[in-house]
Amino acid sequence: MQLIVRDATREEEVRQQLERAARELERLNLMKNSFLGLASHELKTPLTIILGYVELLLNEMSERLDDGTREMLRHIGRASDRLAEIVRDMVDVSMLDNRTLELMSQEISANNLVGNAVEKSQDAVRQRRQKLHLELADELPSVRCDQERMTQAISNILGNAIKFTPDYGLIRIRTRLVMRPRLPEKFATEGIDGVCAVDNSLYPYVEIAVIDSGIGVAKHEQETIFDKFYEVGDVEEHSSGKVAFKSRGAGLGLTIVKGVVDMHGGAVWVESPGYDPERFPGSTFYILLPAIPPSAADSLA
Repeated sequence: MQLIVRDATREEEVRQQLERAARELERLNLMKNSFLGLASHELKTPLTIILGYVELLLNEMSERLDDGTREMLRHIGRASDRLAEIVRDMVDVSMLDNRTLELMSQEISANNLVGNAVEKSQDAVRQRRQKLHLELADELPSVRCDQERMTQAISNILGNAIKFTPDYGLIRIRTRLVMRPRLPEKFATEGIDGVCAVDNSLYPYVEIAVIDSGIGVAKHEQETIFDKFYEVGDVEEHSSGKVAFKSRGAGLGLTIVKGVVDMHGGAVWVESPGYDPERFPGSTFYILLPAIPPSAADSLA
């Protein structure tokens, strides 16, 4: 007969400390989400007033102002527009966290989505003197999505590529049809509870790839780059210019991309050889969206 006596006091203390830490992290996360919603709400009203008065002064009272005053007002307007974009991103992230973001479902070509995003980014591409090549597949099946939100997601990724690609660099956007296993979107309705229904069948997806020749993404950051505020980094790297090389923002753009794509039953990820600001290995961001099969598209028509 063997008797073993073990003092579990230390283990119990560690377990209780871990539970307290988990509760504290959950509380901090809730506070962060509440702050996002509150700050965005409190900033919207004064920003609307500032933008309204700037527009009034520049349009209705421009003749009474001298050139120096008009230029100062234009600077105020541009800075207010930039701040308004950050507030809109904060509102979007808050709605994604609270699952209150409303989507309008419509059938559209992925190439049209890319075209909309490219049109919005033309000024930034010209400003950075970069080259933008489109490699859009013909006869792609349509996708069902919210056109405005998906254009926003592609624009965010394209804007990211513009910022982290040097002047005169090359950015490519490619679309193609791929066959992939169905993403685990829903839990099984039959069988064992909690088991996700995934089979070996292949389903059509439209792949949108944004390929840049920029500084790349470090291997250990390729998962966390979509987290909220991850881009904040060193404050000294931030710039008031929206498309300045290697400038950093609030770190919400890619978070919105992931949230929007996830809501459409798709996937988003990045692949890169690594981070190198001297050799520019580049990176490729992928968006995968479920395609409407030809038979389903015919029935919808």
